[in-house]
Amino acid sequence: MSDFAYTDEQWTGIKHVVRDRLRLDADQSLRSRIESAAARHIDESALASQTLAHRARIKKLEAMRVRADDLHKDLVDAIRPSFALDDDRVRHVVLGGERLERYGAKVDPFDEAGCAFATVMGVIEAAIAACRPQETANTSKAGRDHFWNEMVMIWTSIGGAETGIAAAEFLVATSLPVFKRVRVLGGGKGAASMPQDYDAVTRWLRLRRAARLRRAARR
Repeated sequence: MSDFAYTDEQWTGIKHVVRDRLRLDADQSLRSRIESAAARHIDESALASQTLAHRARIKKLEAMRVRADDLHKDLVDAIRPSFALDDDRVRHVVLGGERLERYGAKVDPFDEAGCAFATVMGVIEAAIAACRPQETANTSKAGRDHFWNEMVMIWTSIGGAETGIAAAEFLVATSLPVFKRVRVLGGGKGAASMPQDYDAVTRWLRLRRAARLRRAARR
């Protein structure tokens, strides 16, 4: 597990939230619980993030995608003067005259080239997608949400309410140092996505509670 610890200044900020909002002293036991959860989040984020090799491979594939597109355009420009379409037949135009060649009914060499390059581009896109973390709109922030859920459980276990500004202050105080570490280590945005204000955090808390109540009602 990662060796993570809040600095004295960071821990003082957390202690102030606990004391001001709950009239409690944040002891070493509480600190250990929070830091253990933080260390797990950092480890999981590092495991889920792209490795340097994946990033280098993606960069190389993206460059190949540009080269393939340029090659397709260059090929079309190069062969265009040699072919013409006439009544669904292809005329191969040569210097000093013309010779008629059938490629088959309604067959266009430009379309054939386009299909071939579309296949190449599809292979490149699939290779790029395989190198990226598989995220959806619903799971892109799953890492952050998992950590916040742990912080809410710790907060409520010491007497805090699961929603409201006090809970939001606790989440921000405990999260900011952890998310900074995740970003330094190259973790994805989904594992270190910090809203810009307390209102956004309180909204997240309300939505979390509403979702929990809906799940409970369906049981």
